[in-house]
Amino acid sequence: MLSTVVIFIYAGLFFYYAHTNGHTQWMLATIGLGMGSIWLLASVLPGFVYHHAILFLHLLPLWISLGSLFFFVNHWRYHAATRVFYAEPPCSPYLMYLALTGMTLHLAWLIPMAAALYQHPEGLSPYVLMGLLQLYFLQPVYWILIQWLIMGMFALVARMRAKPVHYLTISQIQISFLVGLMAVSVYVLDDLLRYLR
Repeated sequence: MLSTVVIFIYAGLFFYYAHTNGHTQWMLATIGLGMGSIWLLASVLPGFVYHHAILFLHLLPLWISLGSLFFFVNHWRYHAATRVFYAEPPCSPYLMYLALTGMTLHLAWLIPMAAALYQHPEGLSPYVLMGLLQLYFLQPVYWILIQWLIMGMFALVARMRAKPVHYLTISQIQISFLVGLMAVSVYVLDDLLRYLR
């Protein structure tokens, strides 16, 4: 129940800010990816979608992150003199942070996934793979809360430095990736320790 509420809040905030800031391509790409993946799985496993439709909402962060490629291509700019990234035309900081944290968190998830696949079936790689897949497909609340935590850190740093919230530096992007990597690692280690008990 809690995961469904968090997912609906996450989706509602995204669609509200995307609509009010005119990011129609991002919004339509997210909806298209969602509908396409549901249709694809329904054609492969006909009864699965009917009985487990709520599980598709767990993939909402993936659809939003993939759809954010339209945001990065059309609006993401780098100012070399000040070394900051920003959106042009300016949009809600929530959307900018959402796009960036979605990409960095997915990268922080993909790197351990690639390492575990490379090592498979040696050592603990099967357990690491299961933990990573469980995090991604069955724990949307953890994923979304980590994303919101990183977004909150961006806003807090901007306020502490008295700089506009619309600008992001390379160091903030690196910290976003490192916090994401740490969060993914903590989840996988906790899952592994629970299994070994």
